[in-house]
Amino acid sequence: MCPVPCNQASSAFCITALWRLVVCSFPALERLAGGIKGSLPGLASQIWRCISAGDGRVLDGASSALADTRARRQQNLGELRSTIEEWARSMHRLGAAERAQVVVRRDRLCVALKAGRQSDLPKGSVTLATSSTGATFYMDPAPTVPLNNAEAVLAAQEREEVARILAHLSAAVADNAARIWQVLDAVTALDICSARGRHAVWCGGVRLRFLLPEVAAQNGSVQVLQPPPRAVDFTVPAGVRVVTVTGPNTGGKTASLKALGLAALMPKAGLFLPLEPTPGKGPPTPFDAPAVAWFDMVLADVGDGQSLQQSLSTFSGHIRRVRAILAALTRRSLVLLDEAGSGTDPAEGAALASALLAALADRAALTLATTHHASLKDLAANDSRFCNAGVEFDLASLRPTYRLIWGSVGASNALAVAEGLGFDPLVVAEARKVCLHFLACIVLSACPAHCSHLCLGRASSYTVYVLSAGVPHILLEGQPCEHQSRITQLDIRALVYFPG
Repeated sequence: MCPVPCNQASSAFCITALWRLVVCSFPALERLAGGIKGSLPGLASQIWRCISAGDGRVLDGASSALADTRARRQQNLGELRSTIEEWARSMHRLGAAERAQVVVRRDRLCVALKAGRQSDLPKGSVTLATSSTGATFYMDPAPTVPLNNAEAVLAAQEREEVARILAHLSAAVADNAARIWQVLDAVTALDICSARGRHAVWCGGVRLRFLLPEVAAQNGSVQVLQPPPRAVDFTVPAGVRVVTVTGPNTGGKTASLKALGLAALMPKAGLFLPLEPTPGKGPPTPFDAPAVAWFDMVLADVGDGQSLQQSLSTFSGHIRRVRAILAALTRRSLVLLDEAGSGTDPAEGAALASALLAALADRAALTLATTHHASLKDLAANDSRFCNAGVEFDLASLRPTYRLIWGSVGASNALAVAEGLGFDPLVVAEARKVCLHFLACIVLSACPAHCSHLCLGRASSYTVYVLSAGVPHILLEGQPCEHQSRITQLDIRALVYFPG
């Protein structure tokens, strides 16, 4: 917004006001905007004297010849209109015309007459055109012929004078092109600084420090849509190269990936990040400002990559983008993968994703990958370069909290989410039965062969529970089994309780 009221809102006036009110108060801005000083005031005033700021029309005062031509044309046009309108009314009264209407044909004002009534006009009238049916003739009455001729001449003279003025101004701009580019660069730099500052005020942003190996952005939030924002903590332990983010659909996994990507890119563009102050410390100072890692590139495979035009399925779209990521990344790159290994057979997809994450652990600075594959969640147990993070999900409201719980594994909660989104309750109930039966088969298959007497009967001495979203559900009941420790976690969390 212009800092001072301007009738024409001309850039010359706005630049001068900006220089006086703002730039000169800050030495750094004054150095940055050095190209504005003495920014061709003569050329600017000449342009604004000739060109209307509102619609870009060449003004009458651009030259005396243009002003004279337009004045004579206006006078002639007024006389022409009044005369042709009187002829149109006269022809309508005589029944020679359907209505008292003035039309334009071949850039001349004329009247529309019925076929065969041309003789109602005086001698010397000119037929300009006929309708497609031949029922209407468009006539220039003899008294208006010289007025129409004068309009054509004056219009041509006006066009020629406007072209001459624009050519003169264009030549003046071309003569000062180098200087104009300097002014444009300086104004652009100031505009960018202003936008950064206004964004920082809007989002409550703070300046960050850059670190090379670690990521530590406490309580970072990125306002992508409408406020208020939700804070997300990113504190990746030293030495960790791959973080697998797990949790339910609609739980905020992809939002966390996007938040980190923006948090890595925004400081490189000179933007402040909206970070909440550390409790008890107040707003951070430049000496204890939060830190983010410096990445040379942020490479992302987020969203569905299918394309009908390119004959790409969801899986092939992901593969194509990941292939490009592998070709471009360096040891200083951040890689973001959404739903790694999805869109194909779960077993093969999990295997491919596992191998991909292992390769990225060697070749990228940091990789964040969202997944529902259980095998990817187990990578952290065998390799210190891997770390798990689960998104917190409020089961009561079925809404994400956008909190990352580092070191934890988030449950998918697919049935709870489907139920919360209004899915058919009968279908959800049947799905729960199928799911429990499927999990029972997993547990049974994990037991030794001589424990095959385990069943789903309710007469029991022990009970196997499955923890689903923190809530225990009875999975199996049967006789005691000395090999109950062989019931492995696999894709579930199973606890064996012996009553009494």
